[in-house]
Amino acid sequence: MIPMQIDERAAGGSLFEADDGLLDANDELVFQPQDGGAVVKVK
Repeated sequence: MIPMQIDERAAGGSLFEADDGLLDANDELVFQPQDGGAVVKVK
């Protein structure tokens, strides 16, 4: 499992207001790419 965090933002961009609980375009997904594993080289 890759550690991650989803910050839900209200329509005005605030992180401190209640929102609808759904993943929207204004929400933020945060993760560290190195937690995803080794780099795959494409030929």
